[in-house]
Amino acid sequence: MSTNLMIDGSEFMGRTFLICAEMCDRCAAACEIYSDDPQMMACAEACHACSQYCSSMGRLSSAYFRRPNFDTFEALVAS
Repeated sequence: MSTNLMIDGSEFMGRTFLICAEMCDRCAAACEIYSDDPQMMACAEACHACSQYCSSMGRLSSAYFRRPNFDTFEALVAS
């Protein structure tokens, strides 16, 4: 979902990526409960990596991804 919002140049892209990062952090914490299981620890590591990526993407301005001909909200409502 986050990727589609980014490709479409959505104004919600940044917030969506930040929510994704939070979900990844929570998933990692849940996996880390099973610290004696190597597979769960590998999953936790993958979740942390995903969280870092989503967090950095979320901090980027969605305007950067916006196409030059993208209509404003006001223009869409007026039509």
